[in-house]
Amino acid sequence: MLGLVLVRSVFGSDVPEPCEVFLDTVERCEKYDRLKNGSGWEVQYSLVIKKEGKPRDVSIARPQLNESSQSEFLRYTDHQGVPVLLFDSSRWGQVFLKIGPTVSGEFAIEVRAMAISSRLNDLSIILDDLDQPGSFQFGGWENTRNTLCLGQDAQNKPVLVEGDPNVKIKPGVWHRIRLEVSRDEIRGLVDGRMVVRGKPPSDHDFLKKRQPLFYLYASTAVISDYRVEYPQSSSQSDQNAEQIWKEAFDRKTQEQVMSDLRELTRLLNHPSYEVRQSASELLFRAGRLAEQPLREATRTGALEGRERARSLLRQFDTTIAED
Repeated sequence: MLGLVLVRSVFGSDVPEPCEVFLDTVERCEKYDRLKNGSGWEVQYSLVIKKEGKPRDVSIARPQLNESSQSEFLRYTDHQGVPVLLFDSSRWGQVFLKIGPTVSGEFAIEVRAMAISSRLNDLSIILDDLDQPGSFQFGGWENTRNTLCLGQDAQNKPVLVEGDPNVKIKPGVWHRIRLEVSRDEIRGLVDGRMVVRGKPPSDHDFLKKRQPLFYLYASTAVISDYRVEYPQSSSQSDQNAEQIWKEAFDRKTQEQVMSDLRELTRLLNHPSYEVRQSASELLFRAGRLAEQPLREATRTGALEGRERARSLLRQFDTTIAED
């Protein structure tokens, strides 16, 4: 029987020894992804939270409530010395909080929030409604699932992309929940980590104005920051690609990174299920830089390894050449 030494933690589980050597490369790939994408955004709207007074652009969108009843769900207070918006849906169920302006085109929504109730269920960013393209449910289904909705199918059922289930809401911990919508990809991130990604539907209307909603289900949270970002102009975001690479990978060349990722894809064919699963999770974290090695992996190795590579490419929504 093959013996495995378990080390460090990835997605809430231990990493088998054969995968350990690739952790640094994967973490650098994640940093590269953040730098490459994060350098191209600028803040267009930011919610100002004060201890007193209610901003005009914050309200409960659903259920329908009069002004006096809204205070049952929504109030401004101080939490650990920080002015916060307290959002309480514990006695109702589904409650949607409307913040700020509508959005369209390419944009990013980011919320800094903390669950303060014993029940942990959703710190989610929704666009118009739960079944609309781009809605990112973080900690849904009693904090067991993270999903991205890509719209509805022919039977009007939501098309959901399942994300990493091991990234969870932690009580009393601030989380940054981020939704990015671009022409090529919709991404859900938590604390800077990619959790789920998918391609916008082919008929997605980027001109349509959509209302971002912060969503809770039968729980309570506080919000300390909310902002809307849009892509910078090309002149603003023309950061030197070589500088971004150097900051993320230091002296490691692109050839060395690709070599590491190709070696990692070979572990998709490892005899141990734990190694195969861990390799798959690490390749997902590595993101777009892993695409070419994954394409190569769809054509070589055992059937399960090829299918795992195909599944990851589908999550990145790239075209897969048939054998």
